[in-house]
Amino acid sequence: MKRLTTTLLLLLCSLAAQAAPLTPADLPPTARDWLPWALQGQAPLGCPTPPDGDAVCVWPGRLQLNVSTREATFRLDVQVFGAPARVALPGEAGAWPQDVKAGGKALPVTEADGRPSVWLAPGSHVVEGRLGWGDAMPQNLAVPAGTGAIVVSSDGATQARQPDGDGRLWLRAVASPAEASDSVSVQTVRRIADDLPLTVTTAYELRVAGRARAVELPLALLPGLVAMQLDSPLPARLAEDGKLIVQVRPGAWRISLTARLTSPVQALTLPKTAADEEVWAVQAQPELRLIRPEGVASVDPRQVEMPDDWRALPAFRLKPGETLKLTELQRGNEKAAPDTLTLKRRLWLDFDGRALTASDHFSGELSASSRLSMAAPGQLGRAALGGEDQPITRLTNDGPAGFEVRSREAGITADSRWASDGALPASGWTAAVDQLSATLQLPPGWRLLHAQGPSRADGAWVSMWTLWDFFFVLLAALAAFKLLGWRTGVLVGAALALTWHTPGSPPAALWFGLLALTALTRVLPAGRAQAAFARGRLAMAALLALVLLPYAVDEIRLAIYPSLDRYGAMHAGLAEDAAAPAAAPEPMLSAPPPEFQVDASSAKRRKAMPAPYVSKSSSSDLARVDPSARVQTGPGLPTWNWRAHQLSWSGPVTPEQTLNLWLLPPWATALLKLVGLALLTLALAVVAGFKPPALPRRGTGAVAAALCLA
Repeated sequence: MKRLTTTLLLLLCSLAAQAAPLTPADLPPTARDWLPWALQGQAPLGCPTPPDGDAVCVWPGRLQLNVSTREATFRLDVQVFGAPARVALPGEAGAWPQDVKAGGKALPVTEADGRPSVWLAPGSHVVEGRLGWGDAMPQNLAVPAGTGAIVVSSDGATQARQPDGDGRLWLRAVASPAEASDSVSVQTVRRIADDLPLTVTTAYELRVAGRARAVELPLALLPGLVAMQLDSPLPARLAEDGKLIVQVRPGAWRISLTARLTSPVQALTLPKTAADEEVWAVQAQPELRLIRPEGVASVDPRQVEMPDDWRALPAFRLKPGETLKLTELQRGNEKAAPDTLTLKRRLWLDFDGRALTASDHFSGELSASSRLSMAAPGQLGRAALGGEDQPITRLTNDGPAGFEVRSREAGITADSRWASDGALPASGWTAAVDQLSATLQLPPGWRLLHAQGPSRADGAWVSMWTLWDFFFVLLAALAAFKLLGWRTGVLVGAALALTWHTPGSPPAALWFGLLALTALTRVLPAGRAQAAFARGRLAMAALLALVLLPYAVDEIRLAIYPSLDRYGAMHAGLAEDAAAPAAAPEPMLSAPPPEFQVDASSAKRRKAMPAPYVSKSSSSDLARVDPSARVQTGPGLPTWNWRAHQLSWSGPVTPEQTLNLWLLPPWATALLKLVGLALLTLALAVVAGFKPPALPRRGTGAVAAALCLA
């Protein structure tokens, strides 16, 4: 039995030894050298880590000070985790710790960042020592940051104290009567915020000289006010009679106290018991009511000592007993700030070109408007506010369709339909917008010649022409006119004008090269030079024909099948990625309404919200839409992307501004391509000097038919 017991004890000891964490000495020598590198940037081992902070290896617990006139003794309980660490001690220059011991062993005191400290091994320690300061007790003393509890024993009394915001502990709270050089100056400024409720913020500017002491600031709270917030870098407390008691020390300090009124008032009075005159600043709230401060003398806020953010407010000087009247001129603000709206729109043209589908996205703020309406000829089909569908109503039977806006943040999406014949409203809404941009999506075969109204229309045929383009086309036409006559000049000008901006058309350099070689061939005398330039002219014409051949194939193919336009699809994808607004969320409806629009009379068909869904604790339920109300689904938004054009307006856009689109239908686009190709081919043949062979009259029709079939 003894042997069995001994064996079990040895086994348990070996298991406990294996479960213990490894120390650096237990590591192999080759791995021990890498330990500092592996632990770099990591929390020290064994140090507790708070959920929202860094690892803390030193935890000062209780600090006990026994203070007398000449010196003080201290006792500090501290816990050290992980590795040996530096522990801060109470004291500073002029009151340096002496005879410091821990566990009966003397400890050397070193300086770190101007503070006394000692090195302690991991574990619990009780550090004791004394602080000597000579004949006079200091006003305050620096103590270690983060100390859990501080107890001070002085003059036979023991009490718990807390350090101020600078980490200093007050040893004497009240100055002695012999300290006649002590002085304090107080500057009081109040800000009256005409809010709901009315709030008064009192700011004190303190300049203290001499020793530390307690100062009473009377009338910190005016009659009828209730304290809300106190911001003070010094220890302070608010008495029941409205006085603010502050433990001050030398320096300049700012204390702020915010209070509110418990009942509406039209005037505020500075009590006669006030020690001195004060300066009050008034912050009006025009959106609530318009007021006129009167009854006291106004002052220049730039000449008064007050917080910088108060200097833009009107200021008044009040003497004890004077009253500041807040005369109400108007309840609410009739002239609200204008709306600041940004509208991004996507427009899809129907394949037959008779109508447009629009998807609008608003951003910004609605300050003056509480309703958005769409004027004719637009047909508003769906509107959503913050992702929640809104019922579309009419204020009158023949009025514009619109919806109510219950929040200032304009996160609005809307879908509508527009007839494409004639001029359209630029925005289509009854409210003006500060910025407007639109992406126009055209079906295959449609071309945008010109957009009248926007400042820019990217991709439109007219907007693509620049001054250099006009110059080169005119130069080529004039050169052909001088060389080959006015008919050839008109032919070359028309051919280049119709195909200049078409992808794949012969470049201008080849045309100018052919015209230059033609001029040299006609000007130079007969000889080798003329023959060489004549052969060069033929080679340039052949090169132009080679470039023209794939271009002709593409133009004929696109004239027959416009959906094969790879350039249009690529251009649509680029515009979609660059400037398309956010897609509107799909409406979540239980059943679609039978009609496209619902006027104000449809409100009679809405049912009340069932009792289980009514929230009694949330005030925002008043701004919600009845979930049983019938809302419009609107037109279905297209998902295709083809040739896209970016339309943008510079500056605000009013409801009166219009948008006029000059569009070319597919049959006209195909005809334009064929005519341009024919003119380009004929111009090349004329400039190159090609003369078709004479054909018999009977074979002319057969050749024309063969060419058409080809």
